[in-house]
Amino acid sequence: MVNWQNYGKKCSSLERQVKQLSEINENSSNSENEIITTGSVAGNIYNAELRDCMYFMLSHQVPVSACAPIFVHVIKTITGKSPNLIPCATTVAQMAEDVGVISSLHVASEMLKENSKICLAWDTTSVDWSHINEIHITNSDKPHLTVDERKMCGGTAADYTEHINSAIANLAYVYSKVYKADEIEILSTIKNKIFHALSQTEPQ
Repeated sequence: MVNWQNYGKKCSSLERQVKQLSEINENSSNSENEIITTGSVAGNIYNAELRDCMYFMLSHQVPVSACAPIFVHVIKTITGKSPNLIPCATTVAQMAEDVGVISSLHVASEMLKENSKICLAWDTTSVDWSHINEIHITNSDKPHLTVDERKMCGGTAADYTEHINSAIANLAYVYSKVYKADEIEILSTIKNKIFHALSQTEPQ
């Protein structure tokens, strides 16, 4: 004889389990479809958090073409969400250029401070058969700041002079454009702030 009471209880239990599974699947589906806001799609404007991530990767030698894919992978892995706006490699390259502009502005501002007495130094090294020259400055109360790095075609005194002059001129150009100042006057002031010059590099 069938125990209809037990049968009914089992059916109710199965219904509850089916409902729970349905809710789990629905929540999982919703989670996969969720997005995380990384900027305004209308104007292709990226927010500060995304830019900070890109700057961090670029500063740690992550290739331009790999920054966006790594960003998307990390976001999806940790949050289960997808970014609503992802920069292409060209945009990331532009962000790298932005970092260079910010760096130049910072260096120029340090050199233009009142009572600044700058020591300008440069040194070269070989990396993968390439001749790299680095120019940096130190102030009385600051650690050294990098002005510029460049792959050099030669190692003559003229090559180093051209690199230093163009790097200093770039500082004046960036500062004058940002603060609407006179470029020639800024360049002259920066040069007058240089009290010492050092190098371990011997021109060829």
